[in-house]
Amino acid sequence: MSRPIGRILDSGRFSLIFERVRELSRRRLFRDSASNVFGVGVKIAYQVVSVPVLLAALGEYRFGVWLLLFTVPSYLALSDLGLTTAAQNDMAAADARGETDRVRAIYRSTFAMIGAIAVLLLLLLAVVVFFDVGGLTERASYVRGEQWTIVLLGGYATAAMISMAPLAALQATGLYALGALVFDGFALIESVALLVVAGLTSRLVLMAAAYMAVRCVATLVLIALVRFRRPTLGWPFGGARLVMLRELLPPALALFAVPVALATNLQGAAVIVGAVLGPIAVATFVPVRTVTRIALQFVGIIARAMMPSLAAAGGRGSAEAEERLWLLNDRILVLLLFPMVVGMTVLGPWLIGIWSHGVIRPSHLLVAILAMSVLAHAVWYYGVTLLSTTRNHMALPRPILVVTVGGLVVCYLLARRWGLEGAAGGLLVAEVTLAVLVRRRIAHHRAELRRQIGTSARAG
Repeated sequence: MSRPIGRILDSGRFSLIFERVRELSRRRLFRDSASNVFGVGVKIAYQVVSVPVLLAALGEYRFGVWLLLFTVPSYLALSDLGLTTAAQNDMAAADARGETDRVRAIYRSTFAMIGAIAVLLLLLLAVVVFFDVGGLTERASYVRGEQWTIVLLGGYATAAMISMAPLAALQATGLYALGALVFDGFALIESVALLVVAGLTSRLVLMAAAYMAVRCVATLVLIALVRFRRPTLGWPFGGARLVMLRELLPPALALFAVPVALATNLQGAAVIVGAVLGPIAVATFVPVRTVTRIALQFVGIIARAMMPSLAAAGGRGSAEAEERLWLLNDRILVLLLFPMVVGMTVLGPWLIGIWSHGVIRPSHLLVAILAMSVLAHAVWYYGVTLLSTTRNHMALPRPILVVTVGGLVVCYLLARRWGLEGAAGGLLVAEVTLAVLVRRRIAHHRAELRRQIGTSARAG
């Protein structure tokens, strides 16, 4: 920000906003970003440790089966329709305006809606699995004998979905760091529990049961934290308002395209690889993709912490605050992510070989394609997530879904022709196309922010 504009915004009616912006930038954003470091460390540690441990405990084929079965919670998580993210953004804006009643209504309405959807889908999953609807075991032979594993993973997804409502309430009302630390702490516990059970028994059903049990406890703890740390919000049971859900549904459905695209690109690609090339190919493809995506965790440290600040700035109408945060996002992508992606492209095959004790030996081309797709993914994924904080993502759902479905088709066709490298190429095509679409929308939004800043400066 230039000194003249700073002096203008420091004076008159903009002084309170400017002081609040500086406070958010120096304290809240730093604190919230620091709290994400623990979660990133947990995820990276699990990704590094889990693959060699599970390969040794399960063998390559059963490890591939576990990865395929674990797509169940990923797809069930889509059933919240983007409500939790939309609710968090609205709660943050309402909390910034001091509208406690609205925050409470959003929290309880979101909890009720997501809970109802999650339970109904879990029951539907149980019926499909146990009654073999559509000849499931014939179409996917690896499902045979693992019906309870699938249902328990569905239970894990149900608890995880419900836990997002109290987590969103904590993060939207000034307790971002506490919510993140508790959530990530239980993620560490469930990861340890999974690896211990795998090492002791190697039974997939017990691994799924351990995952579900820890997540259920985490959900109860998060609900209790909201009740006692934010007593004005109370317990989430009862008090849901249909009118509140109607308000949240349009931005939620617009944001719903993001998890759909994410699940399609990640889990959909794994399913395609499994269908075309078999579970052993999945046991190579997924770990390699996981390693190349580690760089995304570091970008997410600050990007996720920026969401409440952006929502609060939008709630106060501070264009200058929003523009500063967008500049920060651009610098993160250039200065942090790009060098990490280049390093992974060069050293990735060697690191993966050491990491897997020689079991996984990806080609340099496979690692390079997946690494490049990570850079494109960060551009569009974090871009549209940040746009959603001020509801500037509403024009994006249709093109995102069209590109995602098209990318899945390309992934299938290229996998049949060129194997794992072809599947990765299909992902890259989709990610780059999405990155271009989202960056165009961001450029339009930031041009409007700069126009507002200029208008305010001239008025001052």
